[in-house]
Formats: sequence, C-alpha cells, structure tokens
Amino acid sequence: DGFRMHRRLGNLGRGKGIESWRNVTEHCLCQVARVEVMGEWLGFPPALARDMKMAALLHDVGKRSEIEALKKASDEGSSYIHAIINNGEITAQLLREHGFNDRVIRFVSAPGGLPSEIFEIKRILDINKLNDDDLAFLILHYVDDMSIEAKWAPLSRLSDKGQRVNVIDDRAEDNKAKGYSAGSAAETQVALAGHPDFGGMNAFDAMAKVSHLIEERLAKEIERRTGEKLDPLMIPEMIDEKLRQRINSFLSSQ
Repeated sequence: DGFRMHRRLGNLGRGKGIESWRNVTEHCLCQVARVEVMGEWLGFPPALARDMKMAALLHDVGKRSEIEALKKASDEGSSYIHAIINNGEITAQLLREHGFNDRVIRFVSAPGGLPSEIFEIKRILDINKLNDDDLAFLILHYVDDMSIEAKWAPLSRLSDKGQRVNVIDDRAEDNKAKGYSAGSAAETQVALAGHPDFGGMNAFDAMAKVSHLIEERLAKEIERRTGEKLDPLMIPEMIDEKLRQRINSFLSSQ
C-alpha cells in the first residue's frame, strides 16, 4: 500500500536526472529499516512497529508536490511555511482516503523542521513518562534527521572546533551550505525568535538541537528498558551497525 502511494504521486517513474523522484522512495526505505531497528531495540509491540515502518515509508511521499508548492510560493512571494503546511494537509487527507489509519498519519507528520513541529517535539520531550506512541513519534523525527539521502551515518567524532558531533550536526551544516529550503528556514527562525529554548537560533541549529534532545531521551529509554548504557551521540552509528549485522547475516545464509 505504501509503494502504491509512491507510484500514485509520481515517485517511481523512470525519468532521468531531475525528472526522477525514485531517490525519495529509496530514502524512505532506509528509514523503514532504521525505525524497525529502533522498534525492536525498545521492545515495541508488533502493531506499533508496523505503523512506524509504514509511516517511515510514507513520510516523504508528498515531497514532489511540496517542492512544487515551495517554487510557487517563491514566485508569488507568499509564505513558504503555509505552502508546506497546506501540502502536508493535502497529503494527510489523501492518505486518509486511501485507508491509512490515524496513527500512521500522525507519525507521517513527525519529521520536519517547521515551528509547529519543533514545538510539538519539545512538548513531548517535556513529558516525564512517555507512552510508546509518543516515543515512536520522536523516533520518526529523529531517524529522518539522521538520514541523509540513502547514505550510511558517519561515525561520531571531534569537530575542527574540538566539539563532539555526529550525523545530526552534519545534516544541519549540509542544509546550511546548500541553502536548503532557505525561505521556510528564514520564516522558521523568525517564528522561533521568542521561544525560551530556540530563540536566537537559526532554523537548522534549532532542528539539530531538538534532535540531540531526542537522542538523549532515547538513550535513557534504552537504558531503562534494556539496561544498556550508551553514548547518545553514538545512536546513529549503532543503528546502522545493527543493520550491517542483519545484512551480513542474510548474505551468509544464502
């Protein structure tokens, strides 16, 4: 069903270069694998794990129309944030019409860096004891932030400035360098201006901060549920190491 939605929205065509959107589906599939690892790591029930994977597959299903909406907003001089929100509402309605449940649709909205999304993540993080659904919501956001295209996550390390960094920081710097969604980033920075936690930060640094807060919470949840203590900054590479182990196990069994 998830692949049918990608096909309906033009992501699986066989165009070349900028005409091809198959990389969107490839990126989504990488996130399916990563959220599956997290669901098993945290001991989620099968139904929740299934909905997480479906949401990961669908999270960028409307990316093509989103980019078209952003181009239109640029041409018209209208709000980039409103264009993204409207596109998200249209996509959510389309998913609902094709039978996807409310939890999947909620999870699809987890990734992103708009003010409303950052504020919702912070609201969840401020809850003392999270239920599985809210924890899954955080995972969907975090896995999207650690997934650059369809690449393996680089190892955590010391930056040139002597600070510990990981792929979350790489993603922020990459987006700054590319000017990715510069219009919505500028609007987001203005909207964050008065916030006690994110005021004065640019949009990309605010997104990185909230994802680092998520990984700290995930490390605590993993320790609480499994007894395993780990460095929060190493979560991306640990997820991918578990994936490599699965791949090697599969290949050795053939």
